[in-house]
Amino acid sequence: DSANNKWRLFNWFTSTPYSLPGSYPLTDLADGDFVTLSGAAPSNIAGLNAQQFVAGSPNLIYIATASPLPISAFGFTAVDGVSRIIRYNVDDDSFDVLIELPGVDGDGDVGNGLCYDADNEVLYVTSVGVDFFVTGAPVANANYVYKVENIGSPDTATATAIDLTTLVDADGNAVTDRTLYPNGCTVANGKVWMIDQVVGGIGVYEIETGVLTFRADMLDEGGDGILAIDNYLVASTSSGNLVWYDMDEYPSG
Repeated sequence: DSANNKWRLFNWFTSTPYSLPGSYPLTDLADGDFVTLSGAAPSNIAGLNAQQFVAGSPNLIYIATASPLPISAFGFTAVDGVSRIIRYNVDDDSFDVLIELPGVDGDGDVGNGLCYDADNEVLYVTSVGVDFFVTGAPVANANYVYKVENIGSPDTATATAIDLTTLVDADGNAVTDRTLYPNGCTVANGKVWMIDQVVGGIGVYEIETGVLTFRADMLDEGGDGILAIDNYLVASTSSGNLVWYDMDEYPSG
């Protein structure tokens, strides 16, 4: 939350957000500086997952939520099986629902990544489509990427699925033997960069043309988060490493 110089953390298994006050970098915080906020998500919301802060009036954090996961041992129960993007207003500590996402209810239907195209005021939300807590395996048709437009109001917001079955490789040839299992995403240089968690590789969605390229050569293992910093991509991998990529080398490198 750059408007208030705070890290905002959201609890996956409940609808209670937490705020960690401080300035960047967070080097001067004492233990126990977590502050529970009074705001709570709507009663049928749980599984607060991917987040994207967007400065403005008001300052908002968009949050992708999960549909139910059958893991009562973790104390997590959602009510109605719908994944959503909700908005947390950091100025008045309130929530509202921006849009309900189409998709596969149940295991694997989780908004894992959320990123913002500031030039077009568009959100992208991704789902790996994996049953993380029971089988650890992909769930049929639960992986997705949605392009969410007209995000100024719940009355106008729309979600359009990006086709994950029409991938091309670096040479523009059709990729017919796999799909994309996207976790984190980030927007930079007119592209949405998405990291594949299941088999590795990077999905690159060209915002202007709508072409989705799969680059297996850019990452040889699965990953989780990905972030654009200046002209570099930084990603976390399943083996616990941080790796980087110089976007000046794309598409030849």
